[in-house]
Amino acid sequence: MTTIRDIKSKIKGISSTHKITKSMKIIAQIRYQKALRQLLPLRPYYYRVKEFVSFAVNFLPNDDYDKIELFSEKKYIKTVLVLVVSSDKGLCGAFNSSLFRELEKFINKYKENNVNIKFISIGQKAYSYLSRKKGDIYSNYVNLPPLPSMEIAQEISDECVSMFRSGLVQEVWAVYNSFSSMTKYLTQVERFLPMVPEKFEKNVIIPQYVFEPSVSDILVYMLPQQLRSHIYQILFESNLSEYSARVVAMDMATNAAQKIISNLILTYNKLRQALITKELIEVVSGAEALK
Repeated sequence: MTTIRDIKSKIKGISSTHKITKSMKIIAQIRYQKALRQLLPLRPYYYRVKEFVSFAVNFLPNDDYDKIELFSEKKYIKTVLVLVVSSDKGLCGAFNSSLFRELEKFINKYKENNVNIKFISIGQKAYSYLSRKKGDIYSNYVNLPPLPSMEIAQEISDECVSMFRSGLVQEVWAVYNSFSSMTKYLTQVERFLPMVPEKFEKNVIIPQYVFEPSVSDILVYMLPQQLRSHIYQILFESNLSEYSARVVAMDMATNAAQKIISNLILTYNKLRQALITKELIEVVSGAEALK
């Protein structure tokens, strides 16, 4: 039978959990606001870079396409590289599990075609998951700062470009969570390399421009910059999605703990009242017996 002492012990333990989840929620909210302020101006920057590259492609002579290695579609796909962007810690709802479900679908699809897969894991959860699955991890990044740095994005971008240019991999993909709103994020499976040039429609009148240096030289320089900017953006997208997921998860945990505490307090008061009533009855019964 549950005693008053047992209930008081439970209330004390769950109250500690309540304080922890509430503190984690506050920390996640602060980090969410900081990351959001960084991401909002970052998205337009990336889209402007992408827009400029798409514009310049329309002036690239057909003979120069072979000079642009990052446009080069490979005839045979033997090995692909996948960036997996997860969190370092748990307690963020379905943030990692939904990511790994999409990753598993991607892996199965390529395994059916006997394609080898190499991974760049970003986040401790991705590294642990791929290690359990015995994935071929080319490199890993863990314990990154709350706000990603351009240096990390540059390093990851250089690895991707180097492996693609050397022929070690024929495609580069990324699996990550993109931020949509405070309560919603979307798991994306996106191909980075080779890039697909976007051209104007045939009936669009294109004004003539003179490019210095040549368009091909500009694209050779700009395409790695575009990839770096995109990786930098998805690191922020993933972090922001993680923080929003953690805020929601910790809010639910805090509310659940508060509800359990309220129920335990009610049970405690009922038991205490029953004990007092029992003692009063014993006192009254003893007094009556002495008469």
